[in-house]
Amino acid sequence: MDSVAFEDVAINFTCEEWALLGPS
Repeated sequence: MDSVAFEDVAINFTCEEWALLGPS
């Protein structure tokens, strides 16, 4: 697995976390 896969998951996880932390 390349670091790209990790980054992709990290970005998605961060997006969800941000949504939970600050619902728009």
